[in-house]
Amino acid sequence: MQKRNVILAIVAAFALGFVPFSVAQLATEAPSPHHILGYFNQDTGLFEPLRTAAQESELPPVAATTGTLVFNFTITVKSAVAKNGIIACSAAGAVIETSYSTDELGFGIAKLVSGTT
Repeated sequence: MQKRNVILAIVAAFALGFVPFSVAQLATEAPSPHHILGYFNQDTGLFEPLRTAAQESELPPVAATTGTLVFNFTITVKSAVAKNGIIACSAAGAVIETSYSTDELGFGIAKLVSGTT
């Protein structure tokens, strides 16, 4: 009978000894299922989160710029072209902004002026 009481006392001591560990497991918070999107900036050595659309709208406005794209081509042909032969040229330009984008295509036809130009 004493042997049984000793075994029960040891089991009770172990059970009571592990209670704080099991209660501590209940109190821990689960890791957040939401991850923050961003990138590692090698210049600063810091993680920088991506900005949301609301944060982008808070940026200071950028001064409007205007301009003209001009393409001038000088084509030197390395193969024989007939005297009345023509060469087609094309160019493209694009403006891409967060709220506006456009593109422009241009085509031209060149004729042989003299020699290979």
